[in-house]
Amino acid sequence: MLEKFKTAQELAEKENNIVNSFTHNWIDIAVVLAIIIIAVVIINLIERKIRNNISKRFPDEKSGIMNKRLTFSSMIAKLLIFVIIIAGIFMILHELNLNIMPLVSTAGVVALIIGFGLGDCPILSRI
Repeated sequence: MLEKFKTAQELAEKENNIVNSFTHNWIDIAVVLAIIIIAVVIINLIERKIRNNISKRFPDEKSGIMNKRLTFSSMIAKLLIFVIIIAGIFMILHELNLNIMPLVSTAGVVALIIGFGLGDCPILSRI
C-alpha cells in the first residue's frame, strides 16, 4: 500500500525513497549519465570512420558489397548504443534503490524469446 505523508519532513525522514536516494547518489547518477553520453559519442565517431573507410575501399562497381558492410557496421553501432543505454538505465535505477531484478529477468526472457524466434527466420537462415 502507498503510505501517505502529512509533511515533506516525514517524506524526507523515510530511508528508502527515490528523493532521498537521489540526494545522496546524484554524483554517481551524473557520472553514469556522462559515461553514457561519452560512449555514445565515441561509438558514433568510430562508426562514421568505418563508413568512410568502407566507402573509400570499395569502388562503385562493388556497391552491393559496400552496402552490406555499411548496413552491418550501422547495425552493430546501434546495437552497442542500445546495450549501453539500457545498462545505464539499470545502473541509475539501482542507484535510486529501486529493485531492478524483475526488469533484468524480464529482459532475459524477452531476449530468449527473440533468439528462438530469429532461429526460425528464413531470411537469417540464408546468411
